Amino acid sequence: AREVRAVVDGLELDRFHLYGQSFGGILAHAYARAVPDGILSLSLSSSPANVPKVEAAAAELVAALVAEGGEENLMERFRLRHQCNTPEMPPPLAAAYAHAADPASGWRGSAAIAGYVVPPADGAALPPALVVRGE
Repeated sequence: AREVRAVVDGLELDRFHLYGQSFGGILAHAYARAVPDGILSLSLSSSPANVPKVEAAAAELVAALVAEGGEENLMERFRLRHQCNTPEMPPPLAAAYAHAADPASGWRGSAAIAGYVVPPADGAALPPALVVRGE
């Protein structure tokens, strides 16, 4: 929530719509719980509410693909079936994969948030929310 607070304060926002995608959705949700004043709406896209469940579901999807066709081209088959069903990998996605594969990038995937689960509601009122997710 500190990161979002810094942006809100830096832009001198009093009332605003808050959007968070992926890890940014975790930050946006935490901020909305901690400081709901001024948020007109909250939109979360592809943000995990329970990372252990997401990891377990992904492992099941991978296992099903291995059972169907072995390990050959597993990453590409996973992409086509569950991420981006286009004949060629779009350049922005290819660049993101290359960046994530580079150890110098610091990218750790979901390992950085491996145990994250949305905390139970504490009775605080949240702004109207739209939650969008993939498959």
